[in-house]
Amino acid sequence: MLDAIRLFIAVADTGSLSKVAKVQAMAVSSVSRKIDALEAELGFQLFHRTSRVILLTDAGAEFLPRARLILQELDEAKTAISAR
Repeated sequence: MLDAIRLFIAVADTGSLSKVAKVQAMAVSSVSRKIDALEAELGFQLFHRTSRVILLTDAGAEFLPRARLILQELDEAKTAISAR
């Protein structure tokens, strides 16, 4: 799930599945499937997708700052434990 959250944030930031796929050295279909799986797990749609545009839904816009916080907290926890 964490990988999917990272991809979600990257797609939200760039507005492009293909840009994220290129940076991550993944197929666009793989990025799309991970986002689809995240949406299924969460129970709501994160993006409105057309062939030309990808936009956050209201739920996606609400989830985005929380997703960033989840990853920030995880990084901070890793740092704190590594410092021991």
